[in-house]
Formats: sequence, structure tokens, C-alpha cells
Amino acid sequence: MRHYAFTGKPLGLVSTREPSRAPRTPQKDCVFCKIIASEGEDEKEEGGEDENENRNEKGKKSNELVFSTPELVVFDDHRPAATRHLLVCPREHIDGLYDLEGERDLELLDEMIRVAEKIVLEAAAEAASTSTSTSSSSTSSASATKVKLGFHIPPWNSVDHLHLHAFLLPHTGGIGQRIRFAETPGGKARLWFATAEQVRARLVARNREAKEQKRMKK
Repeated sequence: MRHYAFTGKPLGLVSTREPSRAPRTPQKDCVFCKIIASEGEDEKEEGGEDENENRNEKGKKSNELVFSTPELVVFDDHRPAATRHLLVCPREHIDGLYDLEGERDLELLDEMIRVAEKIVLEAAAEAASTSTSTSSSSTSSASATKVKLGFHIPPWNSVDHLHLHAFLLPHTGGIGQRIRFAETPGGKARLWFATAEQVRARLVARNREAKEQKRMKK
């Protein structure tokens, strides 16, 4: 069981234990590992299925991958909280934010951010191109595109498999949905949600501290 404590650290809530050294292999009880493992199965299935079953408003099957790389997968959140709401997950099973450490994980985080921005902006361009509005209003809408990227801070994350929330704003849904992903003015993370930039800054600082401690032990 994990333990957490309130502190003055950048994310406000930090784990009191060291990052896990367990192998980052698929976990049989992890819903995101199951989604990743099912990649390509839809193309193999033929008949015997209701075409409208488990599909969202865009006609996609729930959790159907919309993009993938050798390191990452991207799929729609099953409970969207914005005009477009995607999840970017590493194929490796990493429990959460507090298991990130070292330069390799910083590179992974940077790739998650890069892919998230790319996919959300592509979604915005697609929405603009299919809009029935006038060309002038479509141009205005495209120029106002806003991307928001962030993570839920443990233990407030819903799934123990690292995932980045990528939003094409504005937010949708009720006040509860908006509060779940609310940003804090002034650059500080809330106790339950942090932007990708805040998470990256914390990892950079943590790596710097680790290098300094290692240097002092020599």
C-alpha cells in the first residue's frame, strides 16, 4: 500500500516512499494494460458484433486507440470532460507520477507531452475543417484553440497506470468534471491535479537533486 503526505513540495502531495524498482511489465489487473494488449484486435474480428455497441458519439469503440508509437498509446477518455479529451499512456506499466525518475523517464514525459499536443491540435484542425460555420468564424475558432495537458496526483488518479490527460478546450460537463481538472492560478498545482509543465519541472528538480546527492557521496 502506498502512503502519501502533505508537504511544501511543488506538487503539494508527495509519496513518502522511493519510486518503485519493480519491472515495468503489463499487469493483468490493469485496465490500461488490457487496452494496450488489445491493440489490433478490432481489425481481426469479423461479424458477430453489434456495430453500435460500446461506441462513443464519434462512432469509435470505447478505448479504441487513435494513435500509437513503440512507446505510447493514445485513446479517448471514456468520460470526456472537454471538447476532445484524450489519454496518453506509456506501454510500460508505470504506476504513477511518483515512479518517474532519471533522464530516461524525463525523455518519456517529454514524448508524452509532444504526442499529446500533436494529437489534440490535429483534432482541432479536423473539427475546424468539418465545421458548418462560415470561413471567417472557423478561422477565429482555429486561432482560439487551447490545449491543456495534466495529470491527476496520486492518490486522486483513477487508474494506477501513468496517463496524461490531453484536452481540447473548452471543458464540458458539470461543475464536478471541471473541478476534477481545475488549474490553480499562480502556477502551483492543486492537491489533485497538476499541469504537464508542473510535473516536468518537478522531475527535472528531482533529477538534479539526485545527481547532487550522488556527487556528494563520492
